[in-house]
Amino acid sequence: MNSGSIHVVFGDSARLTLLSSQEMAPHVDSVISLNDDLRVGPTVNLSQSNSIIDRQSWLTQNNPCLIEREYFCSNVSMDIQKIQDLRAELKKDKKIYIWCGRRTLDLLGTARLVFELENHFESLVITDIPEIKIRSKFGHDYIPECLGVMNPEEVHLIEKYFRSLSEQDCKSWVKLWTRLMSENKALRISSTDSLIESVEESYFDTTLLSNCTNQFLNAARVIGKTLFDIQFEASDSTLNWRLVHLAESKRLNFTGRLNCMREYMVKTLDTKT
Repeated sequence: MNSGSIHVVFGDSARLTLLSSQEMAPHVDSVISLNDDLRVGPTVNLSQSNSIIDRQSWLTQNNPCLIEREYFCSNVSMDIQKIQDLRAELKKDKKIYIWCGRRTLDLLGTARLVFELENHFESLVITDIPEIKIRSKFGHDYIPECLGVMNPEEVHLIEKYFRSLSEQDCKSWVKLWTRLMSENKALRISSTDSLIESVEESYFDTTLLSNCTNQFLNAARVIGKTLFDIQFEASDSTLNWRLVHLAESKRLNFTGRLNCMREYMVKTLDTKT
């Protein structure tokens, strides 16, 4: 790994982990975090201005939490600018190191990034974190799901697994992103065979309903239980969108303000005996 290299991670927690690694510090010139959650919302032609507006509008309309809307919309435009900056760095013969974990978030982010930088794939270097077993500082072996769940002092253990992106790898990532764009659905998840698939907006509704009872529960509690059930395949914001939808469509009773998940409670509909 060359000094002065540019590293791409997915999410602020991954960025903090890498920047906190003392062993990696001499090899890292800059860390770019792509934060747009591509598991949800339209993803067609995100390099075009009208598609950017469409995605931001969708995220605004389908995010009931008012204080989160600006954050999610800003991630859309900021990631586009970051990718443009990366493209400019590649023209200077810089190497881009991609920290791809097994989370759907990382896989989607990598697919989109490789799609955008396809013409420069020879300058892309990637590590396949899911294939790596490491010894933690606590003495046990584990396979990290992504960079963000690792301890900073363990990060250097996977440095040797970086490899140049092959032309075939590049084609596979581009094919994945092209397919997902053509499907143009609202949600994307990892299936049991580790493939990314598009699903309907209602995909998580049944699980949310199963975690509701005939007594009012705080929405955050229902969402928290659902996150574990779906193995964190969606964000709490996405589940909040769906839970609000269930309340607004009268499939659940609610009390409070249908906004952020700590501002309302839900329960199952009363049934006549």
